This record gives sequence, structure tokens and C-alpha cells, in this order.
Amino acid sequence: MKYAGFWRRFAAFFIDGLIIGVLPNVVINTGDGHGNSMNNPLSFLLALAYSVWMLGTYGQTVGMMILKIKITKENGSKVNFRDAALRYFAGILSGIVLLLGYLWMLWDSKKQTWHDHIAKTVVVKV
Repeated sequence: MKYAGFWRRFAAFFIDGLIIGVLPNVVINTGDGHGNSMNNPLSFLLALAYSVWMLGTYGQTVGMMILKIKITKENGSKVNFRDAALRYFAGILSGIVLLLGYLWMLWDSKKQTWHDHIAKTVVVKV
């Protein structure tokens, strides 16, 4: 397996952020005059649904498809919806501690983040 590195994963994450961050902002107006849909619980649910559905169905999000990377289980098997949900919520943990959980991939032999370790997943090049 060829593991995906930091910049490729970051670029995919950025593209997905545009999809689930900017697009809903255009579609969902909170009416508070600030135009920020991230304060809306619907935005959280949209991000959760997008990530879990895409990973559970395809093993990739749109950003990952563009950057030609995919999430699999450590043994190479397909990620299911439970794995995708666990990885999503563990991703919150990865970000809470000064993003240390995300940066962990920089010195991990399999380039795994904390949420990869928790969900027993790896991100590979396809």
C-alpha cells in the first residue's frame, strides 16, 4: 500500500470543506445577517451525512476522488458506515488538541492520524 501524505490529504480536505462549508452557506441563510451557516446545527448534520455516506459508499469523498486517494481498513477491506461515522467523530478529537491528531501523520509510519488509529483505517493512493 502507498499511503497518502499530508499535502494530498490536506488538499482533499480543503476541497471537501468548500463543498460542505461554502455551498450550504449559499443555500442555507440563517437569517441572522451574518450569512454563516456553520452556527446552524443543520451544517453539522450535513457534514456528518456527507462524510459518512461518501466514505461508507465509495471509500472516498469528492475531494479524495479528485486527489486520487481512498480510505480503507488497515487490512485493506472496505470502510463501512459504522467505520466512517466513528472516524468522523474521532476526527473532532484529532482537531481539539491543537490539531495534534491531524499532524500525527507526519511522523507515523503508515501516515495515520489519531482518527485513523481509532477507526483502524489508512488513507492510500489509488
